[in-house]
Amino acid sequence: MFIKIYIKSKKSLSDAMKNNNKISQTNVVFKLILLVLFVLLLEKTIVCDVQRTVIDSGTTVSPTIYVRKISIDAHNIYDIKKPRKLSFLYELTNKLHKKTNDNVIRRELLFKEGDEYDPALIVESERILRGYSYFRKVTIHVSKPENNMVDIIVETHDVWTTQLQFDLGSTAGHTNWLVGFEELNVLGHGQRIKVSYKKNLDEKIQTFLFQDPRFLNSHVNLKIYFDKGEKSKSWDLQCNRPFFATIARWSAGFDIASQKVSQELLTNGEKTSSFDVYHRTASIYTGYAITATRDKRSALTLTSSVDSTKFSNIVLSNDIAPPINRKLNGITVQYSFENIFFIKEMHITKFDRDEDFYLGPQHIISYGMFPKKFSSTDEEKVVEYYYSHGLSINSGQFALFNFYSRNQLKQNVDNTSKQAISTQYYHRIAKHHTLAANIELTKLINPDNDIQLLLGADNGLRGYSIRELSGNKKIFFSVEDRLFLKDDLWKLFSVGSALFFDSGMVWRENQSINLSEIKSDVGIGLRFGLTRSSSAEVLRVDIAYALNGNNVDNRWVLTIKSGQIFKPKGISDFRTNN
Repeated sequence: MFIKIYIKSKKSLSDAMKNNNKISQTNVVFKLILLVLFVLLLEKTIVCDVQRTVIDSGTTVSPTIYVRKISIDAHNIYDIKKPRKLSFLYELTNKLHKKTNDNVIRRELLFKEGDEYDPALIVESERILRGYSYFRKVTIHVSKPENNMVDIIVETHDVWTTQLQFDLGSTAGHTNWLVGFEELNVLGHGQRIKVSYKKNLDEKIQTFLFQDPRFLNSHVNLKIYFDKGEKSKSWDLQCNRPFFATIARWSAGFDIASQKVSQELLTNGEKTSSFDVYHRTASIYTGYAITATRDKRSALTLTSSVDSTKFSNIVLSNDIAPPINRKLNGITVQYSFENIFFIKEMHITKFDRDEDFYLGPQHIISYGMFPKKFSSTDEEKVVEYYYSHGLSINSGQFALFNFYSRNQLKQNVDNTSKQAISTQYYHRIAKHHTLAANIELTKLINPDNDIQLLLGADNGLRGYSIRELSGNKKIFFSVEDRLFLKDDLWKLFSVGSALFFDSGMVWRENQSINLSEIKSDVGIGLRFGLTRSSSAEVLRVDIAYALNGNNVDNRWVLTIKSGQIFKPKGISDFRTNN
């Protein structure tokens, strides 16, 4: 129903326009609230009957065994049983930390008291809990059957989630820092809030983030993000109900975002052009699982989206064509199929944390239609395919393979596409010794003028300057010999080291590959990890030597940065421009 209200007034036209703007802003907020309520309503009305789905989808180990009692054993950050040198520090930390609420743990379980016992749901529930960063360790214990009943104890160990952030790093002579506050488990209820002020390679940025992965105790994930910098400004509102478990039957949600950034195009590490990019996007989707069992899932997802990119303040060199404003509005249909197969390992990318690696295989194929009648710049069709598969060779030895292809079929201009392949190999030679290797190949065909591939000290070649290489074809190889020397030293941090070799190159579409132009480096590094911290990210201190000429005064380049130089990838990693 549409209601039109006509107001006769002697106010000026400008006053009327201001009032219309206020009404428009109010309408936008009102519509956003309605969308959130709509997702919540779906969550409450289209109930996924987990227990019924499990029983119907396959046989269990023993249909006569049931869950009698579920107990939650939630540990604080430190278990202090015997007096130690730093016991006063451990006790103070425990007192300052709000332990995770039992109900937060219980709501993630895929079973309840009185249900038929299913070992597969025990394993998946443990994996879901382990996915939350505020747990250091999660173990679900099952008692021996007695009178066809079992008792279950869910044991969790918290980490320190209140972070007064101070980070200082350097990459190829460029200093970056961060100060801020972040709480990943507000009052033990699982919400996340972050306020920070940081300097990256380009500017200083203020950031605010709020996230509740179980909004109003439902399966709805609500995320609000805002940042403002010297040359950029962006915000994002996400509200979605994902396929939260392998047996979840449906998903739905929406995402509205706006981003304004200043961007540069580089050639041999030197700026050749610059412009401001204003990107706005909005999408709403719903998905249904055609197959949803404990070991397989296939799903169909329908997405409606609008996407707009505008450019301003364009400064170009003579041989570069200007970027073109574009709109991409339409509908996308996606089909996915996957085998649910994970392995649990330790000392791969982190120190003493259990890590779950997805082996699949997984197929995702989508077809998008973006016609001019939907206000798209050109008549376009987008075909996307993603494939991932892992191979478990032995305990602590496995390989991961990813393939990604995206093709934009345009009516009046050249088609654009992106193809990428990534392969990683991990071999835990000993308990604290891991060999890791990575190779990536990426190719862009007729990319938009504002898109290019970059390679340098910040994302691979540690012996070279930041963004030293640019183009639309990239190959990158890296191997690391990782030693996890000491775990949980004084129950505060872990220490490790690494030897590494990096090699790669980036070239343009009209250039042929020249092996003599491949850049390589070798180096050694230290690794640190705060074992009771929620992030569990490794801090790298690497010193690399460039085997070929670089754009830095010295061939020795120091990098101090958090996170491994490479780690397992998903489809979202390939959808980014780089």
